[in-house]
Amino acid sequence: THTHTHTHTHTHTHTHTHTMEDVTHEFPTKDEIKSVELSEAERRELDNTKSSDTIKVSINRSLFFYVDLAIKFLKDHEVVKLSALGYAITTAVTIAEILKGQDVVVIKSIRSSMTNVPERRSQKPKIEIGISKTPKFVEISSKKEKLATDNKNIRDLLAQKRLEVHEQLKKEENQKH
Repeated sequence: THTHTHTHTHTHTHTHTHTMEDVTHEFPTKDEIKSVELSEAERRELDNTKSSDTIKVSINRSLFFYVDLAIKFLKDHEVVKLSALGYAITTAVTIAEILKGQDVVVIKSIRSSMTNVPERRSQKPKIEIGISKTPKFVEISSKKEKLATDNKNIRDLLAQKRLEVHEQLKKEENQKH
């Protein structure tokens, strides 16, 4: 399959350059965004993404941020697209391979194209990797979640203990004087 990327110009008060795909995607509703419990950063990522089945991968975030985000997206969608431009392509491929290695996803499609970037004259390479759940997805992703929750609980307990010990030391310190 060949992917052709066309440039559309919309005239509002200023001109934007969009690829066709950006234009045709629906924006997720507020409820769709709320339906998944997300951190602030992830909620921003969702807002930036503008389409609920596509994750725009950038080089500014950790691989595991995207691995977790992809798992969250897959709970609501049959196929999730990892979309990346230029240097971020390596990151997108790595994310897909990590998820595949964990037996969480299968790779459904890979589409490459050249796309216009508003801030540059030349075109940039683009990749879109379609991933979907394996039969083991639910089992593995719920194990991951339980692990994350357990780790958080342990961290909270440790923090609590540290506070108690700190308070105790302060008390003893004050009794000496």
